[in-house]
Amino acid sequence: LAGPEGHPIIKDETEIKNLIEDLKSDNIDRSFRAEGLLRNSNPYSLRFLLPYLGDESGDLHKARITRLLRKMGHDAGPALIAGLKSKKLLMQQNCAHILGEIKDERAIPYLKKLYEDPNGKPELRVVVNEALQKITGKEVSKLRTAKDDFLQLAEKYYYGTPSVMLKFYPEYLAFDWDTEKEELIQREVYPFLYEEEMAEEACYEALALDADYETVWPLLACTYYSSYIDLEQTIEAAQARAAEELLPTTYVEALVKKREDVRKAILHAKMTGRRYIYQALLRAADDGKPEIAVECIRAIDGMGKANDLPLEQISDGAVEDGKRSFGYPLINALAYDSNKLVRYAASTAMVKLNPQEQRLGMQLVVPNLIDALAESNIKIALIIHDMRDEQDRAFVMKMKAILAKYNILCRVATSGSEGLDMSRRFPGQDVILIQ
Repeated sequence: LAGPEGHPIIKDETEIKNLIEDLKSDNIDRSFRAEGLLRNSNPYSLRFLLPYLGDESGDLHKARITRLLRKMGHDAGPALIAGLKSKKLLMQQNCAHILGEIKDERAIPYLKKLYEDPNGKPELRVVVNEALQKITGKEVSKLRTAKDDFLQLAEKYYYGTPSVMLKFYPEYLAFDWDTEKEELIQREVYPFLYEEEMAEEACYEALALDADYETVWPLLACTYYSSYIDLEQTIEAAQARAAEELLPTTYVEALVKKREDVRKAILHAKMTGRRYIYQALLRAADDGKPEIAVECIRAIDGMGKANDLPLEQISDGAVEDGKRSFGYPLINALAYDSNKLVRYAASTAMVKLNPQEQRLGMQLVVPNLIDALAESNIKIALIIHDMRDEQDRAFVMKMKAILAKYNILCRVATSGSEGLDMSRRFPGQDVILIQ
């Protein structure tokens, strides 16, 4: 697939440029060898091959480069997609044409964006139309809008759909087009973050077309959290291997440095707004991604409000409250069967939100917290509860009885000041429960 067997991967700029010159050779063996080496050096050779597509000359050299890019196929797709951003009409036309020939579905939203551009050139639209028909097998008028296609592409990357993933790359590069210098630019991407970074890019493309495209924001938040989780897990594994001298410490240091960039993504996720964090929680739960669900809940801990949660029964007089109650995903998380950590996190968030009225799902909070306590080696608990009547007293006694089943000794304070005093006099409490 990558040319003659045993060909090395070449990254050196001078060597790659010399091989591109060798494609001109009338010596078949020489040109064939150059083609094999350039194919094998994909993706590093793409940065130097692509500019020839904007060359006005129609000589044999350009034709051989075009043929080579077609042979590279799917793995040349990201670079060709970047080339669609060029200001040169010929570059755009040739990139669109090859993308149509290799039927790269990742190009659909980018091509559709060009087709929908009201200021686009008619001669470009003709080539784009042909490319879209070759890729989709449909008339362009029957296709979704570009923003909807960008959302679908982002989802495919996020879920790791094989049809959009790189197949034969030895290393992972992301491409973009410098419109000032009219050249392809590249950057290395950690393989375990490639899917998230490409999903993020597609989300931003959709939002560039419609900043109010609400469906994108929850997916973007999930993408940020997924990047964070993947990086943290990789750092932990790398540190363990480095401790056994199975991995260089420089690699671990590079990962830790990357952590700062990814942590910013968590801030970006929160900046999407708490409504979208709740929707991201719903997506993560439905997708069976508990780690992301827990991260969403942790964000809700800090930015959620009690009024986000639905009342247990919304009466006609509480319509406005009902409109604000977009916190249903947190209620669903309280009963999440697939992962107990999601239930525990949701219960903790409910406690922090501290609703003063009866809200849907509140009856699930205490049982979840008790289950969590039972698994945490906690032996002594201080319960602070403002007991105003027999109902409060019965609630505390019931909680003590439940905790006793797990061999957890309870101390009870009936006010905040008494609780503080008891915590000083008996500092051995493992956990403090405040109601």
